[in-house]
Amino acid sequence: MDIATQGTSGAPGDVQLYVGNLSPRVTEYMLTEIFASTGAVQYIKIIPDRNYQHGGLNYGLVKYFDLQSAKTAVQTLNGRKIFDTEIQVSWADQIQQDTIDATGHYRVVVGDLSPEVSNEVLRKAFSAFGSLSDARVMSDLYSGKSCGYGFLVFRDKTDAEQAIGTMNGEWLGSHAVTVSWANQKPQESSQDSFLYETIVLQAPPDQTTVYVGNLVPYCTQADLIPFFQSIGYLQGIEMQADHGYASVQLDTHEHAAMAIVQLQGQMVHGRSIKCGWKKTIP
Repeated sequence: MDIATQGTSGAPGDVQLYVGNLSPRVTEYMLTEIFASTGAVQYIKIIPDRNYQHGGLNYGLVKYFDLQSAKTAVQTLNGRKIFDTEIQVSWADQIQQDTIDATGHYRVVVGDLSPEVSNEVLRKAFSAFGSLSDARVMSDLYSGKSCGYGFLVFRDKTDAEQAIGTMNGEWLGSHAVTVSWANQKPQESSQDSFLYETIVLQAPPDQTTVYVGNLVPYCTQADLIPFFQSIGYLQGIEMQADHGYASVQLDTHEHAAMAIVQLQGQMVHGRSIKCGWKKTIP
């Protein structure tokens, strides 16, 4: 199955689950049979632990057609043993699925977050600004660890402005955080900041797909996933490795721009990859 078959809405409410601690003996067919016990499964993908980052245990992504089936799976299948290994089942985007649609709201990015800051800690820290409707820390699916930044959504622009003015430079956990509008990349050098601001304006706000070039013919999705999941929520990958490129879709325009800046020149199978906006055909 191809990860690009996932839904492309990009909404935090996508009913997708993360499944960790999978024995190498577990197949996608077996996993489908197990998770179908709670509802109709739309999509399943197992990503092999090729570099033994998890002791040889793989992880998977499971997507349902409806929210209730996913909730039931989290409640009943987390901790279940498959081949004597207890699997971990959680929301893939690390937040509850009833998060509001942020369209028309005001998004703020919080950078330099210390590792102990969770979604709940972030929400409490900014709860004084009344119209806060969502708070989430971006996490890496491989390790579950914080990526060091998160996003806030406000219904009222004044509250967002006050949050930036009041909390920027304040201590949260063991770090002094940076708080800015979400179209600014946190924790960056002035050179990267200038490049990011240039890149983010080179494509329309609804463009979230990154072109990745100079790939070796045997490059796979599993080779690219760790790089992009460290930046944002991965929506899909379309591989054309035999032609030397791939298209990677992220959850937001800002994350796609960050990926272009941060991953430019990264080495994949001994080649320096090239990143840019995927060109759209009118």
